[in-house]
Order: sequence, then structure tokens, then C-alpha cells
Amino acid sequence: EVVPEAVTEAVSEEASRERARFIAMARDPASVGLAVPPSGTLEGYLFPDTYLLDDPPRAEPVLRALLDNLAAQTDSLRPLAAAAGFSWHQVLTLASIVEGEARVAEERPRIAGVYLNRLRRGMLLQADPTVAYALHKVGKPLTREDLEVDSPYNTYRYPGLPPGPINNPGLAAIRAVLHPESHDWLYFVHAGDGHHRFSRTLREHQAAVRATRAARRAGRGGSRRRRAGS
Repeated sequence: EVVPEAVTEAVSEEASRERARFIAMARDPASVGLAVPPSGTLEGYLFPDTYLLDDPPRAEPVLRALLDNLAAQTDSLRPLAAAAGFSWHQVLTLASIVEGEARVAEERPRIAGVYLNRLRRGMLLQADPTVAYALHKVGKPLTREDLEVDSPYNTYRYPGLPPGPINNPGLAAIRAVLHPESHDWLYFVHAGDGHHRFSRTLREHQAAVRATRAARRAGRGGSRRRRAGS
């Protein structure tokens, strides 16, 4: 059956309106009677998963479905957050950073361990994804000037966790924060193949950075991503 062009345009316009409503409600959850997280928006609370939706999807039911799914998937994990001395908001915030950094599944708990080690020592997190979020440069290379941006999300300038999540982390990243790998690494640099090189000391880290840059110059480096603990 051929769908009339006028119907297709109407559906498209309706979908656009619902998309705009979804974004507005996520930014102002109180407007639809939802609890407001400490950061003020629902960033980090919209659980990524596969959903069966109406066509076109309706903004508020979709939003509530994502929130309900987060609760269903993670309610059993929340006591672990309290036991570790974190609020649930802090867990989602750190999980979002792990989500932004990790490219291979097995490294999520290891990366979480690095950031937890740095938090325990009072070190700056120096997480590039938080700067990219502040500057709306997600997925783009950062410059040294970018790292100076005055934003509470800039973990190169401000200690501790940022005010809230920088994306919507999946279950694996949340579990990585609650079940981190136990180690004494404090630094890592992207190795160019989805993996990272991890280091215990600044001297080791600087050597790893030089090796990574040499590999890039030789045409084997891949991504230009920076590292934690520059």
C-alpha cells in the first residue's frame, strides 16, 4: 500500500513535536510531575535498552518507560551504592564517565577502578568526556584550550565528580562502578585499538603517552583521544 505524501508529512511533523516534548521534559522533569535529580535534568536516568513503542512514539510514555526500566534493572544494585558510600546519583555520574571512556567491555571495571582510586586520593579525575560534554564536543578531539573551560563539568579544573551524568550509562557501566577492578592504577591512555594502556605512576604514564604518540606518527595510532591524568 502506498502511503499518501500528506499522511507521511503529518506523521513526520507529529514525531518532531513529540521529540521536542521529550527533550523539554527530560530537561525539566518537574513539569510533568517527575522527581528532579540533583543535576536538574534526567541525563543519566534514561536507561538505554530496546523498547516497543507506539508509532509515532508519545513523549511522556516513552520518558516514563525509560525511567521505569532503569528502576527495574538497577533496584537490586542500589544497596551496593550506599555500602560504598555513594549516592545513586553519584553512581550514575561515574558510570556515565566510564561509559564515555570505555570502548571494550572488559575494561569498564578497570577504568572505574582508576577513577575510584583517583577520587580516594583526592586527585582530579581529568576525564576528557566531561569536558566534551561541557563544550558540546562529544566525539570530537579536544584541544589544550578546551581543557581550561570554566565549567563544573571540567574535571581537569574541578575536583570530585561533576554535577551529574554526561550521558545515559548502560547496565554494564553501572555494574563496573559498583564492582570495580581492584588495582593501583591511576592513569590510562587510549592505545588506538579500543584498548587503553594503564599506568601506576606519572612517569609510567608519560612513557605510555610517548609510545602512543609514536605509534600514531607511524600510522598505527587510530584515535586522538586524550587520557585520564595528563
